[in-house]
Amino acid sequence: MKRSEYRKLQFIGGSSFMVSLPKDWVEKFNLKQGDTLLVSVEEEGSIRIIPSSLIGRAEPPERAVIELPKLKDPERFKREIFAYYILGIDQIEINLKERIAPDFMSVLNEVTRSLIGIEITSMEDKKITLSCLTSKDLSIDSVLIRMKQLVNTIIDGMMSYLENRDERVLQSIFDMEEDVDRFYMLSVRLENIGMRRMHDSGLSSWDFLRMLLGHRLITKCIEEISDELMKIFEHLKELEDSPGFRTVLSGELESIKSCFDVAMSAFLEEDLERAHESYELGKMIEERLRKESENSNSQRDVRMKLILMSMIELCRILRTISEISINRSVRATLRKL
Repeated sequence: MKRSEYRKLQFIGGSSFMVSLPKDWVEKFNLKQGDTLLVSVEEEGSIRIIPSSLIGRAEPPERAVIELPKLKDPERFKREIFAYYILGIDQIEINLKERIAPDFMSVLNEVTRSLIGIEITSMEDKKITLSCLTSKDLSIDSVLIRMKQLVNTIIDGMMSYLENRDERVLQSIFDMEEDVDRFYMLSVRLENIGMRRMHDSGLSSWDFLRMLLGHRLITKCIEEISDELMKIFEHLKELEDSPGFRTVLSGELESIKSCFDVAMSAFLEEDLERAHESYELGKMIEERLRKESENSNSQRDVRMKLILMSMIELCRILRTISEISINRSVRATLRKL
């Protein structure tokens, strides 16, 4: 149970000081003279004392075993595999009661297509081993950059479709949206692995957790941007071919892409000025889109109005990225003082 109490600091000679530990706490963890304790100095000045028995205790095993008598619910099975993946498990052994059936292989193939680095590395009559071949040392920033590149390419594809209605770009846009989802899952996996390595990071635990939280929020924002872009794209395919609409939408997509680039650069480079710039740019684009939406009142403009509403939602997400970037940049400035 959490509690606080005052204890006196004592001088024990030379340059050493001592503070006694609560007796019941020492007994709870079976500590004795000579045992090692981890002393962590936090950023705000407080100190955490952690028994060695707790260090790494919550770390999940790198190998998991699933006993599967029969594949009754494929979606439940996939959710469990996804959970092991994002927890950082490297190897998943699946034991079956019956021989591997074609429908089970179809589900497994869907899993391997959905998760970056997951491959079937062993297959016997009643046992399959899935392994994650992605390096744990892959940086979260590199995943963020790849997600940013994918979103920009999706926007470029949409503008290309607006310009010439080339049906060949359709599948590539859908594929890239799926890649954004796959990289999001990978980022969550890397964040969980980072949590397990927290004590080796060189940062205080609070500082490290804030860093991971910032990355989690940004990757989630990028995933939401990708989803919103796909809503826009679905409406674009059904929109009546109008040069006026095409010009407006293409211009606004280009503006959103520019704002997204500035916001992401601000986050990755901890650039306060660019973070403010992206916030103001997103606000300006949103105001313009709202005016355009108010002018689209006829029945013929319903689909255009839905597109503009999704673009307004994109601006809201971009402002969220900008706000996170501002907070991160301010903290970086304080660390330099």
